[in-house]
Amino acid sequence: MRYPNQEELRFIVNAALASHIDPIKIADQIIEHLNRHIESDVPKHDLEENIVKFVCYRYKTTMERMSAKSRKREDVEGRQVAQYLLATYTQMSLKAIGQKFGGRDHSTVIHSRDTVRDIAATNRAYREKLQESIIFVEQLVYKNEQETPPDDD
Repeated sequence: MRYPNQEELRFIVNAALASHIDPIKIADQIIEHLNRHIESDVPKHDLEENIVKFVCYRYKTTMERMSAKSRKREDVEGRQVAQYLLATYTQMSLKAIGQKFGGRDHSTVIHSRDTVRDIAATNRAYREKLQESIIFVEQLVYKNEQETPPDDD
């Protein structure tokens, strides 16, 4: 199955908005579509892996390339966004996040998190792409919370 690219998704959303379809409904349908295809071989409870897999798809890179010393834009951007999302939405320590990305130091994760915030504050296209990732991750977090049984204290 071929995934729609960013331009196709924008066209779909703009066409739907022009026809007065609820944008929340559109976003939910897109997220549901992505969830079905991206999570297909990853356990639903494994939030960290789902985030990384989504970032790899969204930023057109791989975990191997994000873990390497690559300075290619898509690899660096994907790595920084993945680290930002993991630091923000999971209980992973900064050290564990750094280790996941090629044994990087926790200070590199802090730098990535700060860089994502700084670029998002000044670059609209970057901010929009990041916001799409945040929406997806928040849906994963919500789904994960719904599936997690309560603690028996």
